[in-house]
Parts: sequence; structure tokens; C-alpha cells
Amino acid sequence: MADYTGSDIAAALAAVGVTAGAAVFSHSNVGFFGRLEGATTPAACWEIYRSAIFEVLGASGTFAVPTFSYSSCNGRPFDPAVTPGQCGMLSEWVRLDSAAVRSADPNFSVAAIGRAAHALCDD
Repeated sequence: MADYTGSDIAAALAAVGVTAGAAVFSHSNVGFFGRLEGATTPAACWEIYRSAIFEVLGASGTFAVPTFSYSSCNGRPFDPAVTPGQCGMLSEWVRLDSAAVRSADPNFSVAAIGRAAHALCDD
């Protein structure tokens, strides 16, 4: 039995005031939310989240997440294309999405999808 649905995600975003065209920055441990209806794999879970998020944001919206790697702090090389983040499943799903743009900060990078992704991440 599922604890919530993609429709619940969209409704929750709308309930807190997210509207079409908005830029949203989120950091969440989605594992605490319980079982998502229809999410039989991590990829399916991300697709449900992505669909619900952009149902509310629309094509003109942007969704951004932290993808902090702390690479420089730990003396490790940083490559925005391949270095994993340390901010949880949601952040990794966004980082790995083919539409995502990631900033080049070796400690506190962010990844974004949507209209303003480059504006938020390129510099």
C-alpha cells in the first residue's frame, strides 16, 4: 500500500504557493515520505516526482537542488559531470537527469532543470 501519490506531490507544492513559472529550490529526504504509489524502481520514483513538480511549475518553471560534494574540502578532484553529490536521493536524481545543469562549485554545487537552469548554475 502506498503512502502518497504523484498527485499528492503536486497538490502539496500548490498548497505552499508554488505556481507556474516559479523557480523552486528544494532539499528533502524523500525516503521519510514513505512509499510512493507506482514507484517500483528509483528511476520510476524520479519520473513521478519530476512529472508532479513540472505539472505545477510548467514549462517555464525551474527546479533546483543542492548537489554539494565537499570535494575541495576533502582534497578530491571535482568534475560537475561525474562527481556525485552528498545531499540524498532527490538531489542525485536531479543531477543525473539529462536535462539538468550543474554549477561548477567544488564544494557547494547545485543542479537545476528548467527555464532558469543556466542562469542559476552557469556562473
